[in-house]
Amino acid sequence: MNEFILIAEISSAGKDGYVKIQWKTGLDKLLKSISDVYIDFWNQKKVFEIEDVAGGKSSLYVKFKGFENQRDISLFIGRNIYLQSEKIKELKSEIGFLPDVIGYKIYQNGICLGDVIDIFQTPANDVIVLKDKNGKEILFPYVLSIVEKIDKESKIFILNSEYGIGDDED
Repeated sequence: MNEFILIAEISSAGKDGYVKIQWKTGLDKLLKSISDVYIDFWNQKKVFEIEDVAGGKSSLYVKFKGFENQRDISLFIGRNIYLQSEKIKELKSEIGFLPDVIGYKIYQNGICLGDVIDIFQTPANDVIVLKDKNGKEILFPYVLSIVEKIDKESKIFILNSEYGIGDDED
């Protein structure tokens, strides 16, 4: 059975047959490693070959093979992009893909700092929203350099001890 995982949404048309997409965590790395994706058309997944991936200042643009202009790509606007779950598993191990950690407990130096309640994208990188035991929300970048370990089974995210979470606050 083919299981599909949502990885992006096509938000608008770009230039020269490119579409602008809103991606999920780590997708910019993922897209550069794949050759085709599935797009949902009325609950049917159709395969499309990726011709090129380009990054803008704060967006990601994809060009599908055989689609050259705005008229060609207009049917993609608002549609979701999927990968087969098996393909994602393969790619995660190859490229160091960061998993979706919403709901994980965050620890540093053996102390539980709180829970991940959200992840959102910025032009520089994804950002994790941590809610501490007092209900305060703390933001920090979701980048490999601050990760010591991610335990998917136990749903635990461990920050490396050098990362100073909340250092810039009073």
